[in-house]
Amino acid sequence: MRSFWQQFGRRHSERRSRKPAGAVSTQRSGDTAESWVSTGDNKPINGQELSQALGHDILSELAAKTGLSRQEILSRLSRDLPKAVNELTPNGSVPTEKQADAWTSA
Repeated sequence: MRSFWQQFGRRHSERRSRKPAGAVSTQRSGDTAESWVSTGDNKPINGQELSQALGHDILSELAAKTGLSRQEILSRLSRDLPKAVNELTPNGSVPTEKQADAWTSA
């Protein structure tokens, strides 16, 4: 779980500093992810947006570790990730590293 929050924070920071041609798509994914953290309604994310947000290396690693196809991973994450992030951020903020460590060691 700690790795997820580190990656989430890294992608969030990168998204804010980038301005290439793909920035509109990346901005949309970032706004979507921020909706899961905030206290309002969760915006949906499709597999293509999630694939762009996570990147090839992370998806390949997940596929290798789980034995699932990239398409199945994207399908499951598109469905379950917004709910999971929402539940792990009930106060509308990303947990600190200390909080994330406590969750993974429990």
